[in-house]
Amino acid sequence: MNKKIEIEFEKGGVFIASLLEDKAPKTCKVVWDNLPLDGKVGHAIFSGKMMYLVVDTKLEELENARSFGFLPGDITYLTPFYGRDTHNEIAIVYGEALVQDVCGLIPANHFAKIVEGSLEDLGNVAARIRECGREKINIRKKTDP
Repeated sequence: MNKKIEIEFEKGGVFIASLLEDKAPKTCKVVWDNLPLDGKVGHAIFSGKMMYLVVDTKLEELENARSFGFLPGDITYLTPFYGRDTHNEIAIVYGEALVQDVCGLIPANHFAKIVEGSLEDLGNVAARIRECGREKINIRKKTDP
């Protein structure tokens, strides 16, 4: 059974995601070992229907990586690959998205999938963030009751 994480947005919205440990074991380990993660989540500018959180965790390896083909509820980890001088970030996809910046497509590690919480509600959270600006997010280990 895969480990699960709980994602909570400051102004409402809680979602549970299952880690894809069989497809992205190193990414899952880095994220899991650094939980809880707090910060302000923003809306992507170039990538489409995606929210992102800059994280201090370090991973410079690609696994289960791609730039497109993501589905609503997919969660990715963007690394500073190939010497790219940038930060690491976790992104939550809620609709049509391509992982890219001003220079073009960027591979991102697909490491988790939302399994609890409606994707419609996720889209509403994203719309709120897109329209009203960044808000706090907390990502933590999900423990069964």
